[in-house]
Amino acid sequence: QAPFFSSGCFSQLLTKALGTAIILGSCLNKTPIMINMMSNKSAAGISRGSLYGEAIVYSCGVFYGFLSGHPFTAFGENLMLLIQNVI
Repeated sequence: QAPFFSSGCFSQLLTKALGTAIILGSCLNKTPIMINMMSNKSAAGISRGSLYGEAIVYSCGVFYGFLSGHPFTAFGENLMLLIQNVI
């Protein structure tokens, strides 16, 4: 059995890889909506209240993760969604 798989190194590597994959996936979350808005040159049907609510929720998650000293892979998803929400 390889020592790489039996140690805690593999579990940490797997955790970081999953966190990075989630962050990269969250970068594509609002992409279809943004493409539709850009092609139609209109934001009709987008609720401002829901955007403001999402911005508050995502910013709370980012600030909590950052101020608590969590690694970026723990709160990076919220940051990416917040950036897309602001745009």
